[in-house]
Amino acid sequence: MSLPSASELADLRQDFEDYLLPDTCNILSETRTADGAGGHTSSWGTATAGVSCRFDTNTRRDQMERVAGGALRPFIEYVVSLPQATSLTTGQRIEFDSVAYNVVSINEAQSWKPLRRAIVERAG
Repeated sequence: MSLPSASELADLRQDFEDYLLPDTCNILSETRTADGAGGHTSSWGTATAGVSCRFDTNTRRDQMERVAGGALRPFIEYVVSLPQATSLTTGQRIEFDSVAYNVVSINEAQSWKPLRRAIVERAG
């Protein structure tokens, strides 16, 4: 069996985007401003708006808990599927349905990637 050609891969990626990415999200980037006391304040702005996406619960880890504020709290990760050409780094956030999520990791170590996938957690 041979690998798909560049044209076939482009068609496959387009099909994935057309049929498997039913929602839209925004890619957010952080801007840091000096606060005059040696620190900074952060604000998040939209770097890319209206990106096709799909949010799925990461079922392998959705029953985990973590300590936050001295108490156990549920910890849920999501897998976000995006078009392959989407520019995204772990220093950014994804906003979906008016909720911001920190990008934990991105699937960079694959030779054949029809979609870009990111693991995200709700920003706190």
